[in-house]
Amino acid sequence: MLLKIWYQSANRFQKNIDDSLHNTSLKKGIERCVRTYGTADFPAIVFELEEVVMQFQKIFICHWS
Repeated sequence: MLLKIWYQSANRFQKNIDDSLHNTSLKKGIERCVRTYGTADFPAIVFELEEVVMQFQKIFICHWS
């Protein structure tokens, strides 16, 4: 999921950990996000996104089973 990858990269940027997205055109947006929301809990955002995906998968599996 692209949002998850983006927020993982923002978390790494916030912690000064190298990430491949930091070498792309997405870096400006990541920098802006970290600068604007510097106290954001990016790992928690990633966790919530994973939860949403899991719930959609459950619904999809139940619907088509």
